[in-house]
Formats: sequence, structure tokens, C-alpha cells
Amino acid sequence: MIVLALRGIAERKLRSALTAIAVLLGVAMIAGTYVQTDQIKTAFEDIEQTAYSGTDAVIVPRTEFTSSFGAVEPISQSVVRRVQGVPGVAKAEGSLFDSGQIVKDGKAVEATFAPAIAMSVSGEPFNPFDVVQGRLPAGPGEIAVNRKLADDEGLQPGRRLGLTTRSGIKPVRLVGVVDYGEVSSIGGATLVLATLPDMQAWYDRKGQVTEIAVAAAEGTTPEQLARRLDAVLPPSLEVKTGGQQAQETADEINDAIGGFLTPALLALAGASLLVGAFIIFNTFSITVAQRTRELGMLRAIGATRRQVLGTIGAEALLIGATASIAGLLAGLGISKLLGGLFDAAGMGIPRGDMELAPRTIAIGLAVGIGVTLLSALAPALRATRVSPVAAMVEAPPPAGRSRRRTVVSV
Repeated sequence: MIVLALRGIAERKLRSALTAIAVLLGVAMIAGTYVQTDQIKTAFEDIEQTAYSGTDAVIVPRTEFTSSFGAVEPISQSVVRRVQGVPGVAKAEGSLFDSGQIVKDGKAVEATFAPAIAMSVSGEPFNPFDVVQGRLPAGPGEIAVNRKLADDEGLQPGRRLGLTTRSGIKPVRLVGVVDYGEVSSIGGATLVLATLPDMQAWYDRKGQVTEIAVAAAEGTTPEQLARRLDAVLPPSLEVKTGGQQAQETADEINDAIGGFLTPALLALAGASLLVGAFIIFNTFSITVAQRTRELGMLRAIGATRRQVLGTIGAEALLIGATASIAGLLAGLGISKLLGGLFDAAGMGIPRGDMELAPRTIAIGLAVGIGVTLLSALAPALRATRVSPVAAMVEAPPPAGRSRRRTVVSV
């Protein structure tokens, strides 16, 4: 049956190729989607782990649900002083996080598919920012912005700007350009850094912070520090290790990006596979109709219905498997293309190394082979109903040949 399947594919190269291409494109879209989202996930995990590398514990308000860029409940700054007295604490520092847009030439600068973030600058070892140009804010009215924002808007240190806050637009002076870890943007978000006193004044948060970073003293592990802090703090506050906070932050960002990106790309892949299924069904229907005599001959020499079904199924399996493997490899190219499109759109999404995860391979093969087999099932079942008598029915000769025979006989 395998030999017959291979012969059938070889005799119908064009149709087999068209069927394979239909499957290949669908699998490539699926693989490309997962490769791209895996790259983004890996990149943000690495970024956040680096950002929290100097933080052993983090104190945040306890909430029922979390949001990467939503409003955050405040913590009294007195908690920072209380934390500094806990055994095993080397340093504790509060920071304030909110939203704020740069105002340039009287117009607010909109972020591309992402939030506009304003936050206070932290000291060592908690500061996750690397200065690219100028310096970090140190006095009233001073700000720094992320490099992508500066590049996109042509901003240089010394520029006078505005910043939208809860208490109105505040006049500010740009003193520095920074990267967040090793990237110039977090998924297209705009970042504005200011001093903690300015943030508290601008956002009506006097004596309040939204997060407290804690560094452990020598000999104290992050887990030990987190347990000690949890024992002395009220239930309204949650203590996490720096590693836990980094992972949760990365997961929240990935969920926010993947929440719209993955379904949209998979919908395109599904549409491609639907078209592919239609092509496969038509191709195998035509093939079965053209092979009526061949299938009838197989039945006449003793082939069972199951063997006939196996022949058609083997063709579908070979085409589906080959096209799916090629589609997985093509998915790497699709992922690279998607990354280029995101960059062209100004989304600025960081990406890690490109790889085919076992999950991506399994889904690609299962979907590609599965769609091919299911689409070929109805024509294959129709082939099992071909009677051995069909082998004895002579196909009508072509019209041109009949006319030549008529002329010769005359």
C-alpha cells in the first residue's frame, strides 16, 4: 500500500504539490505564531530577571487580581522605615508607579499599542535602568525617558517638556535617556523617570509608595527575608522574593501582549488551514474519480476495502507529514517576518532567541497531519465503494483519437 501511495503521489505531482503547499502554509502560520510568542516570552523573562537582580524581596499591596499597567494601591511610606528594622534587611526603598505622557510642543506623545508609564527612580542596588545619555533625575522637575521614546521624538537632554499627571501638566526638563536593562522599550511603552518627591507631589501620593524593594544582608537568603517580612507586615501587604516578582511581572506583560497577538495570528492560521482543507478534499475527490479503474483492479485482484482505504490514507499521511515538517521550518521564517512587521509598526517588542519548542512541533504535526487525513477521509471512504466490475469498464477514448480511427476505417 505504501508503494501504491508513493506511485499515486508521483503520478500526480502538481496536485500533490498544491495539497502540500496548502498544508504547509497553515502549519507555518501556527509555528510562526508560537515561535514569535515564545521569543517574546523569553525576552521579557530575561529582562525582568535582570531588572530584579539586585532585589531580594518585594512588598506590594495584596490584590485579588493584578494588572501590569493598571492603577496600583498605595503603601504608606512609614512601612519602609519599619522594614529597615527587620533582621536580615540591608536596605529598603520605596518607589511610586503611575501613568504619565510626555507633552511635546503642546501635544501628548502617545505610546504605540502600549501604556505610558511614569515611575520614580531608584538607587542602587534596585535601579534597573542603564543611562545611555545624560544622567538620572536628581532634582525637582527633572526627568529621564527611555531610549526608544527619545529616538522616536528626537529628544535630547536639556529639552523642556511637559508631563501629564493627576494634578495637571507639569513642566519638566529632560536630563537623561535610559534603557530598561538591555532594551530601549518594554513592548512599545513610554517610560518617564522622576524623583520620588516629584512623583508623590504630581500624583497626589504624599507619604505613599506603590512598591518597596528590599535587599538582604549577607548570610540571609531571599526566601528567609521574605518569611521574616511577611511575619511582621499586615495582611494587606504581600511579600515576594525578587525572582517571584520578576516572573510574575514578565507573565503579566506576556499575557497582555499575547492576549491579542496570539489569537489574531492563530485566527489567520486557522483560515489558511480551512482553505487548505477545502483544497485537499477537492484534490482527493478528483483523484479518486480518476482512479476508478485502478481501484477496481485492486479490488478485482483481492484487495479489501480496508486496503483501498489504507492506500488513499497513506497518500494523505505522506503528504500531510511532509508538508507539516516543511511548515515547521517555514514557521521560523514567518516568525522573523512577524518580528519585522512589529518593528515597522513601532511596537518595539523585545525578542529572545528563535527556537522550535517541543510544544510547537507537536501542535504543528498534529494539526497538519490531522487536517490532511480528515479532509481526505470522505474521498477515501468513497474509494472503498468502488466495485471490482469498475476495472472492466473501458474508459471512453479521447475525441481526437476516435475521429482518427473513423477516418482510417473509412
